[in-house]
Amino acid sequence: MTSDIQHPAFPQPDDLGINLWRYMDLFKFQWMLDHNRLFMPALKKIGPDVLEGTQPLGDKKWWDEQIDNEADEEKKQVLENNAKIILGFSRMFCEYYFVMCWHMNSSESEEMWGHYTSDSDSLVIKTVYSNLKLLLPSSSYMGIVRYINYMEEKLPSLNLFEFVMHKDIRYEFETEVRVLAAPLTNEDMKRKEFDGHIFQMEADSEFMFYAPEVSIVSLIEEIILHPQASAEFTSKIENICHENGLPQPTKSIFEVA
Repeated sequence: MTSDIQHPAFPQPDDLGINLWRYMDLFKFQWMLDHNRLFMPALKKIGPDVLEGTQPLGDKKWWDEQIDNEADEEKKQVLENNAKIILGFSRMFCEYYFVMCWHMNSSESEEMWGHYTSDSDSLVIKTVYSNLKLLLPSSSYMGIVRYINYMEEKLPSLNLFEFVMHKDIRYEFETEVRVLAAPLTNEDMKRKEFDGHIFQMEADSEFMFYAPEVSIVSLIEEIILHPQASAEFTSKIENICHENGLPQPTKSIFEVA
């Protein structure tokens, strides 16, 4: 279960029973089942948002105003240093924030099919917010991503988690819930738990990911296939679900091109 402490950078939905959806291809689906783990890459490895984890322009303007309005040269220097330190930490931590993204919606999304699946042989798994939160290790955080205009607005606080829990307004359609894990704890038990779930890609030693053990059977409540899923793919997923005790998949109601 995620941390019981409610961090302000991770706002919770009003309805903890809201549906969460994750769109994926066969490889990712099979990997989860084979390893009984979630796959959470470092923030710098996810896309396509080039502003992911960066400083909004509104933050820079705010720091500039504080510095320009400070008459005391010593205090001005402190402000300049603080601005540089926070920006430096935000860039550095992009390598140590490990995230998993879910779409929050009462039903599947036609727009998400189009944006987050590369071909018709794909699927979406459904769970609910409270279920995912319960299954996650205590070293994880989970909350709703907030969307701001990165060209004008600033983050609500100086906490570094705000950099990873905000995205540009262009991605508001994602209504994203984000799971985050990071080695930013002094608690021995949580740090040991975190370190025990860090792995690296065999083909790329610089690609690190966090993969906590989770009961995938307990996680998945529904599986929906792409509207144009092939008969072969459909049969394959049906067999996988039968072998793993998962609910049988259904076909999407949409007609995605």
